[in-house]
Amino acid sequence: AAISVRHNRYSVGYMVMDAKGHFVAVRSQSFEGLVDPKVAKILGVREALSWLK
Repeated sequence: AAISVRHNRYSVGYMVMDAKGHFVAVRSQSFEGLVDPKVAKILGVREALSWLK
């Protein structure tokens, strides 16, 4: 997760790898607002799990 106070945004990114450790897909998202870094990481995990559905 990354937080930009200047731009009032936070971003998360995640990557999917297969059982052999090979790259499958990657995604990143940016959101308006400021959150605690721990919260940004948790929200990133939530977004990743939602994306995998």
